[in-house]
Amino acid sequence: VDVQKAENKQRLLCTKLLLASMDYTGPGLGRSLLVSVCSRGHHAARLYATKFIHLLLRLKISGAQAWCVPLLVTLSTDRYTKVAQKALTLLEEACFDAFNVQVLLDFLHTDSK
Repeated sequence: VDVQKAENKQRLLCTKLLLASMDYTGPGLGRSLLVSVCSRGHHAARLYATKFIHLLLRLKISGAQAWCVPLLVTLSTDRYTKVAQKALTLLEEACFDAFNVQVLLDFLHTDSK
């Protein structure tokens, strides 16, 4: 049990380092990695990735809203309650920006087809 806990901690640390060192200004490895962590990572990594998306939105990284808002919608249904709650909180904050609201509406409209 202690070995598994140590491995999970090391994986989380590696995930944090990788995510923090990537370029998110355009399509590429950074975005792909973040999406992968959000969909297949350990719950602690998914929670960190959700908080990292918050940072990207707050920094107004060019083009990030177009793919981060839909990613938050997906994370809002995460099986781990803390991830889902954090994603919903961030979506609420993101909706104070009119552009984010439009991205959300476009995503929901496209997703419902």
